[in-house]
Amino acid sequence: MPKPRKPRPQQTAPAGAAPVSWTTTLDDLVDGSHVSAVGLRRVVAAVGVAALAWGALTLAAGDIAFALFLLAYGLLDLAILFFRPAERVLFRGRVSRLVGQRCEAALGARGVTVRQAGAAGTIAWGDLESLREDARTFLLVAAGGSGRFGIPKRAFEGPEAVAAFRDEVRRRMAEARPPAR
Repeated sequence: MPKPRKPRPQQTAPAGAAPVSWTTTLDDLVDGSHVSAVGLRRVVAAVGVAALAWGALTLAAGDIAFALFLLAYGLLDLAILFFRPAERVLFRGRVSRLVGQRCEAALGARGVTVRQAGAAGTIAWGDLESLREDARTFLLVAAGGSGRFGIPKRAFEGPEAVAAFRDEVRRRMAEARPPAR
């Protein structure tokens, strides 16, 4: 007669551990790119403002041709920064197969498991370098920038679920890092 199994205690999922799923849109992809390039965007903004200031000074000094060049460059630089037309064109061609695909992200004991466009993979907690975010998107960045995965905040049920996800990812990343010496 087989030995009766001892019932396992019920395990409750940690906050934020429930899988989130969504259908990818072009905006999701562009937003993920935007979050990953925040540092670059600051540099581009600084260059645009500097070009406008230099152009104004050059115009005051009387060199109209060079001043117009600098002013036009500064305005174009800032327009590209704010309207991001190139990103949309690049994303339409490069990753158009991802638009409309169902995606899922789940927090597990080993890491974050992502499923997208028929592929799945896990980014181990120890391999996650950072969790970046803006008002619309989370971006999980693997060590050395070797992998990135964007999760739109609209995939969560509300602000509490967004906060729970953020806190859980940060907690698990901290636990996976070796202590500082």
